[in-house]
Amino acid sequence: MIKGVGIDIIENSRILNLLKHQSRFLNKVLHESEIKILSEYALEKKKIQFIASRWALKESLVKATKNKYIVFNKVYLNKSNDDYSILIHFYFLFLIK
Repeated sequence: MIKGVGIDIIENSRILNLLKHQSRFLNKVLHESEIKILSEYALEKKKIQFIASRWALKESLVKATKNKYIVFNKVYLNKSNDDYSILIHFYFLFLIK
């Protein structure tokens, strides 16, 4: 069942600028498993593409669920090696008033 559709596009140059000016950016945006994967990339261009793709995934998840309280560093992609399925794990931040 489809509950919502979200899409996001980001320019890699924007990610590069964020990395230059905000030292905590990676820890706010990437899950610990994604930071581990990122460290395996040797080329800077591939690192930027990886970060941008994860940012776009998480922004589109916010749009699809209509929930702006998704904690980005608690969202991660789980790709299966044996097929083409992708599982997205995420947590909501619930605010009680």
